[in-house]
Amino acid sequence: MRRIENSEISYLQFDGLAEQSALRHGISLRRNGQINFSSRDPEGSRRNREAFCQVLGLPAQHLSRCRQVHSSRVAVVTQPAHLALDTDALVTQVRGIPLMLLGADCPLLLAYDPVRAVLGLCHAGWRGTVQKIARQMIDVMTVQCGSRLEDLHAGIGPGICGRCYEVGPEVAEQAQKNLHQTHHYLHLRNSDSQPKWLFDLAAANRQQLLEAGLPPEQIETSGCCTFEQPDFPSFRREGPQAGRWALLAGMI
Repeated sequence: MRRIENSEISYLQFDGLAEQSALRHGISLRRNGQINFSSRDPEGSRRNREAFCQVLGLPAQHLSRCRQVHSSRVAVVTQPAHLALDTDALVTQVRGIPLMLLGADCPLLLAYDPVRAVLGLCHAGWRGTVQKIARQMIDVMTVQCGSRLEDLHAGIGPGICGRCYEVGPEVAEQAQKNLHQTHHYLHLRNSDSQPKWLFDLAAANRQQLLEAGLPPEQIETSGCCTFEQPDFPSFRREGPQAGRWALLAGMI
């Protein structure tokens, strides 16, 4: 990934997606201890959203967001939606409607079809991952929006990594029941008390994209761990007071 320092917003971009001329995207970074997006500071968050849109050259007045509820629902956005949808994935074919999702440890994914101008974002926490939200987003882009799998490019954003994300047996059971090849990204950690599992959400979602049919060379993974790196707010590290980082993307 590439890091861009701006006077107002510092952010990351996926290397491959940054080469797409009609796509603007960025992953916000915390700077000087500042939380970029927090429900505890709605006015500051609004200013930061507007600044982020301005830096990327996207119209803030058309920014579309949703109430993220750890679901597997995918909404197709045809006009600006300001927190009007209870969903965890947004897809649009409309240029000039930026999409934004927030994360605190859960990976956020971006998928883009430069041929038919289709853009998708999804929030893939463990609940969304075991419900195959990444696969469902790709299905909407291909079946409803006409994208071809060979044209899709995807980026898997920062999130708590597989070394740090410890889950209980109930989560592991759901993953093993609903997902494939879990031995690649779900591992039992030896413990003197209750069994714990390590769950690599980025790898699990990459597997879903591969199973959907995306070419492996067109899937980029950030490799950033929100728990280990102070550039990102982390719920696991900071608790309820943690803010949020943002994935913002739009087509011009």
